Amino acid sequence: TGSELHRALVVEAMSTLLLSLLLLLSAAPPAAALRISEEDVAREQYEEGLVREYNKNFSLYRTCNKSGDKVSLLAPLLIPELKLAFCYIPKAACSQFKDLFNHINGLPNSTRGYGHDYNGSMWNRQGVNPPDMTRENGWKYAAFTRDPALRYFSAFGDVCQVGFGADLDDANTSCCGPLVNTSSATREELIADFKARVRYDVAEGRPGIDQHWASQTAVLANCGWEVFNPENLDYWGTLSGDMNSQVNEMMQMVGYKNSTAIEMFFPPDRTAGHTSKLDDGPLDFIDDLETLEGIVKIFADDYRLLPDVGCSFTEPL
Repeated sequence: TGSELHRALVVEAMSTLLLSLLLLLSAAPPAAALRISEEDVAREQYEEGLVREYNKNFSLYRTCNKSGDKVSLLAPLLIPELKLAFCYIPKAACSQFKDLFNHINGLPNSTRGYGHDYNGSMWNRQGVNPPDMTRENGWKYAAFTRDPALRYFSAFGDVCQVGFGADLDDANTSCCGPLVNTSSATREELIADFKARVRYDVAEGRPGIDQHWASQTAVLANCGWEVFNPENLDYWGTLSGDMNSQVNEMMQMVGYKNSTAIEMFFPPDRTAGHTSKLDDGPLDFIDDLETLEGIVKIFADDYRLLPDVGCSFTEPL
């Protein structure tokens, strides 16, 4: 299982660390070997603490070999002129954010909308050397997160549907579970299928390597946890409430004041972006304690490490 694999990797890493330490000590003179510095002891305790903390927060996950949308393919979106680095999270307005960044970066050949040109504003396309992206050099870091329950619901409605138009995102590879034929299923059947998926992921683990199902914590860690964790972000928005105001606030932080451009992608009077057949009623699907508790368990690391991440849906329930 995923958890067994994780434990094996942790044991292997700790064994390697211990072996390296023993080799280092054996190569030193006997007197030096007896004088392990306080700094060495403190570092060893720190590393052991990291392993304990990671084990405590590690959500059960399973592999999904068919998935082509792996978390490791993600990278922050950049606006070099403004020195803004943004960790975009799939199923959290990622299409709107990539279009905004591509627009500000002046990419005339980029295709707007769902499914196109998500890497146009990444560092390798913008000619930026990642080691130069430091606060000392004036860079700021931002991210928007989403209530995990709503994000999970959105992922199911996005990648596990067949028979509903052409607006599907790699359904056969990213669903990592049974597909749902929305052209023939009743709403009651869709609800039952969603709840069955929750129970399955609770028992077997979520498909952790796929961008749609990975925890937001994992995506932020992939971007660089040292700068994109909530405590260190220069701007942390939530996918709820007035998105237009939040995005304007984030951009004003780095001196960008073209609110008209922002309105193209985050209009003040409506929600922009692609939708699925399920987007009109999460309350019908997450309407019992078992389902809600299941999602909280699936994304335990998000609820633990991202303060108030469930404020827009999970907590009010």
